[in-house]
Amino acid sequence: MHIFDRTFGPLDGWWSVDELLNHLNTIDNLFVEFETAQLDILFPVTTTPTTILPLDDLYARIVALIARIKQQFVQQYSTCIKWSDSSNKWSNKNKDVEVTNTDELIYEYQERHCTIPIICSAKIELNRTTLFLGSSTKDATIELKPLCNLDKETNDIDVSKCFDNAVKKLVSEKLKQAC
Repeated sequence: MHIFDRTFGPLDGWWSVDELLNHLNTIDNLFVEFETAQLDILFPVTTTPTTILPLDDLYARIVALIARIKQQFVQQYSTCIKWSDSSNKWSNKNKDVEVTNTDELIYEYQERHCTIPIICSAKIELNRTTLFLGSSTKDATIELKPLCNLDKETNDIDVSKCFDNAVKKLVSEKLKQAC
């Protein structure tokens, strides 16, 4: 039976709010899975990521994490992407508090091409670090969106998955703009 049949049907057949929310969450999850599957079509996998143990120094761990997830992303999707040879730059405005990496991602697959400036920034606080990811626009404004929050228990593979999906979405958007 369809959601709307039960929700707007006869009074004795209505779902409770909890049942309706469960069904709407299921539909939302299906949309997310569909979007992920569409992004996976653009990015054929060549290798699987590996995990490296975290460092004790939080600042060093964040810098190493950003570098590692970028490297793993390129290794995993080496048939369609690469990082520019000359665009990788690091900056730390407030040492041990904030770090930013800018780079240029080059996508080429099945006659589709684009180049995207990628900005990965981390704001380091005592108990938590927030990673941001974004790109610069044509008018040189930077749009950063929160990628994930890190604490001592955060698994690097989870960060890598968030990074992968966010970069894939940026590439997908850029490819749509090019059409």
